[in-house]
Amino acid sequence: NILQFSRLRRPGLAGSPAETLDLAAGIAEGVDAVTPLLHERGMKLDLAAEPGLQVRVNRDALTRIIVNLLDNAAKFTPEGGIVGVLVRPHDGTYELVIADTGPGIPKERMDRIFEPFFSTKEVGKATGLGLAVVYGIAERHGGYVRVQSNDQGTTFRIFLPLQPPLYAETLPELLRSHAVDRKDN
Repeated sequence: NILQFSRLRRPGLAGSPAETLDLAAGIAEGVDAVTPLLHERGMKLDLAAEPGLQVRVNRDALTRIIVNLLDNAAKFTPEGGIVGVLVRPHDGTYELVIADTGPGIPKERMDRIFEPFFSTKEVGKATGLGLAVVYGIAERHGGYVRVQSNDQGTTFRIFLPLQPPLYAETLPELLRSHAVDRKDN
């Protein structure tokens, strides 16, 4: 997570360029990575992702968003709980919703959950970067994150634009495209 967090501060995202991909397929990669942990904890996973939604996104970064949020849900939701993942179009964006039936995030901590190195766990048990990475990735793709939480669960909503801003590309790709543009002048 520290390496991933440091990469967010550079022009590129995790060293890979953005690509056009089916959002449901990209989500499935992250879900597949965490499914064994959810099953181990006896949790039910509900997945509803409309196929055919094309988005330009860094595949590794999208997977990281899913893994970080599902990993948190698995850690904080009691055994036998439910985790839901929903992907749908929403007002000119794509909305990714990850919700759980855990105990929720205490109100006094809500303002800090996206701060780098903020953790509710003992020192040495967590880096406190998971949600900061999620927030940073969404931002780098021109999107944003919303969260709602109460004593019946937490819902993270990530909104990604249909077309991300130019800085979602890697620096080498930007330099190549700029060089081509300059030759045309």
